[in-house]
Amino acid sequence: MSQQERQGEELIPHRRREDFDYAVPADVPPFHDTGQLERVKAVVRNARGAEKLPRFWFTGPTGCGKTTAVRRLAEDLDAPLFTVQGLYDIRETDLLGSPTMLDGTVYWQDGPVTRALRSSQQRRTVLLFDEVNRARPEAKGILFPILDGRARVHTGRGNEIVEADPYNLVVVVTTNEGPDYFVEQLDLAEQRRYGSKFEMSYLAQSDFEAAVELVTNRTEAPGPLVRVVLTTVNEVRDTAARSGSSVERGVPTALVLEWLKTARVYDDEGIEEPMMTAFRDALLRPFYDEPDAVSTVASTVKSYVQGAPLGEDAAREWVASDLAGRVSGDERSTLVENVLAGSAIDEDDI
Repeated sequence: MSQQERQGEELIPHRRREDFDYAVPADVPPFHDTGQLERVKAVVRNARGAEKLPRFWFTGPTGCGKTTAVRRLAEDLDAPLFTVQGLYDIRETDLLGSPTMLDGTVYWQDGPVTRALRSSQQRRTVLLFDEVNRARPEAKGILFPILDGRARVHTGRGNEIVEADPYNLVVVVTTNEGPDYFVEQLDLAEQRRYGSKFEMSYLAQSDFEAAVELVTNRTEAPGPLVRVVLTTVNEVRDTAARSGSSVERGVPTALVLEWLKTARVYDDEGIEEPMMTAFRDALLRPFYDEPDAVSTVASTVKSYVQGAPLGEDAAREWVASDLAGRVSGDERSTLVENVLAGSAIDEDDI
């Protein structure tokens, strides 16, 4: 119950839910934790006793798994998750709530921040402010009293104040790296409130073998082909990380999965050149639009995967013959050796 309701002040009627089980994530995709999420959970578990507010800042390139990590955190904690998507034109009412018409009557409808604060009065709750650097400072001002421990807001429902349990309220903000995602400068006072910072990277760049396993399991693509694909997208990611590159975005893991799943469908339907056709349809056109970037990414991918088959035996033979005959330089020769060695190891394990 809010402060004003306890005092008997007449407010806009509401239809608030008191049970927040509906907001606990379920069936979150696999997330490979390199130890960072375990450290986050350690702080959450000990927040009250250590008098340390559970506030966290996840940063990294788009598609590296920041949002999935937060969903995994909430699922592991059996905690409701409420998400605010950082947008330049986001308004206070988008965060806190506003009146809405229902069956001819005006009711108050809470926004995600208000719901998160109310949920934290009962149980551990996660509030995610995704891509916080896209939002204007005016909108983010609402977040500051929550982050620094006051954990209370004026909802806009009259003079209603809703307070949270600051140790039950786990707040995570995320920011994307790269000029393509910069909108608003984060000042030092703002950054200080975000708490412990965790820098994340693409799984294939931090743990290649774990990425091979994840992508193979999720797409049923042959291991040799997955290794070549991940090597290819890592080269694109390295290009994007270089200063002055026309490619400003690395390839998100989710789009790698879409690419391979689409290629499988195209192959089953007999569509010509399924790997490159699927790459253009599921990854290149949806994600890259600047002509120089399109050209660079397409050229890189074509040099690796053109003509690649999707059958296990055919993919291994293709690596040993077609790809080995086309690649040049020590690094790419080593790629072929590693792909074949990795495939052989997988066979022995089976």
